[in-house]
Amino acid sequence: MREFGIDVDQLGERNRLIVNNYDRVYIVDGKVDVPSIIQTFSKVSMKYARMGLEGMRAAAEMSCFFKHDKVQDLLRYEEALHRKLEFPAEGVCAYNIFDLIEAGQLHTIMQLAKAHSPVIFAGPRESLLVEPEGLQPQQIERAMEIHL
Repeated sequence: MREFGIDVDQLGERNRLIVNNYDRVYIVDGKVDVPSIIQTFSKVSMKYARMGLEGMRAAAEMSCFFKHDKVQDLLRYEEALHRKLEFPAEGVCAYNIFDLIEAGQLHTIMQLAKAHSPVIFAGPRESLLVEPEGLQPQQIERAMEIHL
């Protein structure tokens, strides 16, 4: 973020930016507690709303779930969010296609995509922005240059 001119220290001091590692948010002490994760995000979001902000924006790179063999927990978490958060927040979850392949979990890509709204696939050939209901497997394959 610093390389892009973002004053991380100043934003942190003003309570406008929080950066956490996955083991403080998603997989704590080796366990995934979905209600606790959502409750934590809800509390942070409401705190920001009380500060006069619109709520919380979060971005997360989700490979930790694949690296720690917690894919079923990830699917439960994504489904629990109901795609539209019930508190003032926006979230972006990033999935590295190569992590899914390495973990033997490529078959979960449609489940993960359908748990989000909208979905962005950025691949070497093309990028897609689609609503999950209209997503077709061949679109993903084409964008990612995947051969299933």
